[in-house]
Amino acid sequence: YKIAKAHQVQIIHTQCRTSMLNSQLARTKLQIPLITHEHHMYNPEEYTQAVEELQEGADKIITIGPYTAQALIENGLQKSITPIINGINMKNILPISQKEKFIARSSLNLEKSDKVIVCISRLEPGKGIDKLVRAFAIVAQTLPQAKLVVVSDDATQKTLSQITQIVKTHKLTNNFFYYPREYNIIKLHAIAYVFCYNTL
Repeated sequence: YKIAKAHQVQIIHTQCRTSMLNSQLARTKLQIPLITHEHHMYNPEEYTQAVEELQEGADKIITIGPYTAQALIENGLQKSITPIINGINMKNILPISQKEKFIARSSLNLEKSDKVIVCISRLEPGKGIDKLVRAFAIVAQTLPQAKLVVVSDDATQKTLSQITQIVKTHKLTNNFFYYPREYNIIKLHAIAYVFCYNTL
């Protein structure tokens, strides 16, 4: 509230319901329109509260995609929703030279012949990484040089243990690589034969 008042803010853009709720004092006292950006899918029992808070707490809602918007509408949200899919400026990333690919693969002990699938995602149930690993097990049976590289900076121990067990069960120890903190996006694109990002 103090920041918004001091800087004569004309609009508030929050990145989730938590920051939306924390912005209500500024919104109501200063009469500032509030846009919130919904990044999440919720468990069925959570939608009633989420929809109620969004209905009352935001003047406009942006979602990261149409599926998220549809889920909110189906659960009773009656506000205008605009899906905006996340984008990236490709000028600084592509094209990736053969030399960059070789260096990147060497740094991760990958062979030139490896068919690498890269997934960059939080490791939590809603991201469906367990399903990705199970699907990859089928790929690895047909294509032994296939490798799955999963990169995450936010893993729950339960999900990580579950994925580790799937890897052991399907004998993917030599085909599966997990990097908990690898932020070099260019390097990850350089090693990728395929990029996969699956969610529920």
